[in-house]
Amino acid sequence: MFGHPCAFVNGNMFLGTFAQSVIFRVGEAKAASLAAEGRAPLFEPAAGKTWKAYVHVAPGQVPDDVLRGWAMEAYLATAALPAKKK
Repeated sequence: MFGHPCAFVNGNMFLGTFAQSVIFRVGEAKAASLAAEGRAPLFEPAAGKTWKAYVHVAPGQVPDDVLRGWAMEAYLATAALPAKKK
């Protein structure tokens, strides 16, 4: 996606890189909560094009153990979604 490495499960992206940061698909409710708490903003790859289920994490923004937790949470939540049809 966007020429950057990404990770998929069942054809759905759950984690990716964008510029120098990482994006996680944590679901709309969790993403809104993280954004409201100021922990991670919603992912907006272009002005006005917000991906409401994804958060955008800049280098050094959160500790590595938190990133690992969000990556696992993103994987499990995305794995529960229906597989993308080819």
